[in-house]
Amino acid sequence: MSSIRTASTAVSPAVSASTAVTQSVQEAGIPRPEHPRPIFRREPWINLNGRWRFTFDPRDIGEQVRWYRIRPPQLRRDTDMDAGGAARPFGAPRPSTLVDDPFGDEIVVPFPWESRASTIQQNEQKGAAWYQRIITVPAAWGSEAPDARTAGGEVGATADGERVGAEGNTASGGMVRVEGVVAGNGAARAAGARTMGSGEEEETTGSGPAGAEGLPSMEDAGNAAAPGAQAQWRLRPWLCFGAVDWNAKVWVNGRFVGEHDGGYTPFDLDLSKYIRPGEPAALTVRAWDNSAADTPLGKQTINWYTSSSGIWQTVWLEGRPAAHITRIHVTPHQQPEDAQHPQGVSGWKATFAVGIAAGQLADGAYRLTVAPADGAFPVVLDTIMVGGARTSAGESSGMVQERADALSTEAVLEVAVPEPRAWSPEDPHLYECSVSLAPADGSGEADTVHTYFGLRTVSKGRWEGKPYEYVLLNGEPVYLRGALDQAFHPDALHAYPTDDAIRADVQAAKDLGLNMLRCHIKVNDPRYYYWCDKLGVLMMYDLPSCRVYTGKARANWELTFRAALERDYSHPSIFSWILFNETWGLEEHQTPASWAWVQEMFDLCKRLDSTRLVEDNSACLYDHVDTDINTWHFYIAEYDRARRHVQRVVDQTYEGSTYNYVSGLYGHEEGAGPYKQGVQPLLNSEYAGLSARQGDRDISYTFKMLTSELRRHDKICGYVYTELADIEWEHNGLLNYDRTWKEYGYDAFVPGMTVAGLNAADFVGFDAPPCQTVAPGSTFSAPVFVSHWDRRPIQEPVLRWRVWLVDRFGERREADAGERRVELRRYGVVEAGEIEAQLPDEPGLVTVAIELVDIGFGDAGPSTSSGRTETAGSGRTETAGAEQRGTAGVVRARNYVSVDVSRGEALAAHEYMEVKDGDAAQGAQGAGGRHVLRFQPADFADSNWPNPRLGSGGSKFGAAGAGWVEYAVTL
Repeated sequence: MSSIRTASTAVSPAVSASTAVTQSVQEAGIPRPEHPRPIFRREPWINLNGRWRFTFDPRDIGEQVRWYRIRPPQLRRDTDMDAGGAARPFGAPRPSTLVDDPFGDEIVVPFPWESRASTIQQNEQKGAAWYQRIITVPAAWGSEAPDARTAGGEVGATADGERVGAEGNTASGGMVRVEGVVAGNGAARAAGARTMGSGEEEETTGSGPAGAEGLPSMEDAGNAAAPGAQAQWRLRPWLCFGAVDWNAKVWVNGRFVGEHDGGYTPFDLDLSKYIRPGEPAALTVRAWDNSAADTPLGKQTINWYTSSSGIWQTVWLEGRPAAHITRIHVTPHQQPEDAQHPQGVSGWKATFAVGIAAGQLADGAYRLTVAPADGAFPVVLDTIMVGGARTSAGESSGMVQERADALSTEAVLEVAVPEPRAWSPEDPHLYECSVSLAPADGSGEADTVHTYFGLRTVSKGRWEGKPYEYVLLNGEPVYLRGALDQAFHPDALHAYPTDDAIRADVQAAKDLGLNMLRCHIKVNDPRYYYWCDKLGVLMMYDLPSCRVYTGKARANWELTFRAALERDYSHPSIFSWILFNETWGLEEHQTPASWAWVQEMFDLCKRLDSTRLVEDNSACLYDHVDTDINTWHFYIAEYDRARRHVQRVVDQTYEGSTYNYVSGLYGHEEGAGPYKQGVQPLLNSEYAGLSARQGDRDISYTFKMLTSELRRHDKICGYVYTELADIEWEHNGLLNYDRTWKEYGYDAFVPGMTVAGLNAADFVGFDAPPCQTVAPGSTFSAPVFVSHWDRRPIQEPVLRWRVWLVDRFGERREADAGERRVELRRYGVVEAGEIEAQLPDEPGLVTVAIELVDIGFGDAGPSTSSGRTETAGSGRTETAGAEQRGTAGVVRARNYVSVDVSRGEALAAHEYMEVKDGDAAQGAQGAGGRHVLRFQPADFADSNWPNPRLGSGGSKFGAAGAGWVEYAVTL
């Protein structure tokens, strides 16, 4: 007897790569040093990321005992402390009772406290936690400083004046509550923010700390905020938070500054009344996150994935003049062909809607300027007159819209772009520019924000007379090839450990052949959308959901929605807003009241942004109300079921159909009737053969099979595969959780075939089962289809097929081959006839491979496939445009089906043969002969897998993870 042990060497993801990332974050001086918002970058700014003092508050007593008055060690004097480390708090007179310092730990900001990157890694703690650090606003920002970019206030400085770089951007959006007045974005503070609005010594009420003890005494004036009249500013210090989940309260030197609700959205606070130029101050933040069901959570729940609590995006200071820009919304417009733009060349314009903080401006004229970074378009100037709450247009042709409140105004400028270059996934061209606001007479400080925009339009429409619509990008159909990106990272959870990690995720999507991502129920880091803009990945923006349907939940959801749209309006990569996912948080969606509210939110989104598509609900329960894209989900692993399902969806998608709408589910209910299909584009927005809780299994088989079924239908305009990367216990990703690539093995069947090739704009496939059993010597026959969505024409398209046999001894040889011309239709699917191939007379595994080849070598522009495209004859992927050219042509797509050639005879449980030299009947080759040993995979003697899966008749052995299996055989 002999023992044979086979082993899987798979390593659990997130071991080496993630550990290295975490270590680098911990060792870095400033984590995430880049500017947090490249699309809104103001200078100067100071990054506040790094190590902060930290403590949990499990009994939620911190406000009651006034932890916000605790002095950091750097601000303590000898007379403020005792030998045990207790200290006199801010605002407490001498002599005073000393209090113990609760800040006994440190956390790395900006990472949630549950994450490894934070160094806390506590995922059981909910409720309150406190952060504290010293901040120093550069003296150069004060009124006496000659230059705001000196003395530690230069671009990208740290709180201590260390320069860290200038790339990126700032500002926040949404609504703000100031002394009971709800104001627009002109106040430059995000949804849910509440501030004291005054530096005077008054009692804090409502959300602030109880009583007046939080205010400094005269003796503490050196370390506390000066009254507003005592500190003058050239550049007012604004404290900016990218995101704090869920509630944040902020104090400076023990004085309450403001509060914000919203776990995904930014907010900022004016510190000019609480701090002095050049003097250190204590910044204290209380974060509260209890994952309440009536707050937008997405998948930060006990039934899904690890929460991300507290500060999880960058914190920074920036200097702003009293008159400053609060937002820039850029809307591109494609002008129709006319006498000025003949021969298919259309003109482009971009409208800049610029929010301006005007509440503290004196009467006067201000000059607003949009200037390109590289001369790509003429500079546009506009003069606006500001006087109190009244705003009027100046002598220029620009427009200024008066706002209902006195805190903000909005100016509108138009930029005409000569020789335009439209943005697309294939050519993600961005126009970099700056927007400046300055007193027209040259006095005072100018405010400059660096930004960028892309020229692109998004719409839906019919194409070439078809009775259904497609998604149109820049006026032409685009096939959306996407993946669900849940945007969790093993080191930082909802955050990212580095900017390189964000870029790598977006680049991975390109490398996988995708042109789109659906960022799933999460308002992501702004730099994520920047990299989608920069690298060319279309974005479905999927808003986080609550878990209950209550008035408070609806209000919190709308708060988050408005702030997210405000922040991210200008990103060219975002082509659609998804309001709800799978009816989560819509528990009463069987009622007319729920339908009416969803319709109201759909209409609100269309009013706020008429330039993008809006989806009411990414439907899993077939319950759309009103939508620009008719989407549905499915998770099926069996070919027959999947084929029937997709065909049923296609057949029931037509104008007036109630399928996939609430009228089809609740047609008997009053008010359901109007909610039915129009001719909206049909898109699958989630599919996979492996759903969330089915373990770590191979996905290559079902991905190929299901994608082929979706690409077969002309009516379907795209797909979203679940998902881009594995996440914690969900393992259906195209990548592992640590972002290493999975092995698909397609090239073992068809040389050069990759997963990126299956995601390409052009696709070829069989309308046949992925595997079938036939007798030796049979003729294989199957219909072929071609889906042609690459914008490069195929000048001489040819279908080329080959039949390979792997015989019972593992030898591979070609059994048949052929090719023929095929007629294609751009932006559509054609049936390309049947392929017939002669199968061999002996048993074995046959691969019938099909290729779409351009033998005309045509190339009329960049590929609409991926950042990498496969090269004929190669097993890896290379940069786009590097297809192998030669007499064989350029391979544009590959696919295959498998055929089990068998006489139906069961294999012997154990078989030992000696094959002699030259035994052609047995397929032997070479000298010396061979020994062949065959046994059933299920007949193992031992294994360390606890629950292996065995195939029918013992012909397969499968298990999840890494391990070994041992067989005992007779030789």
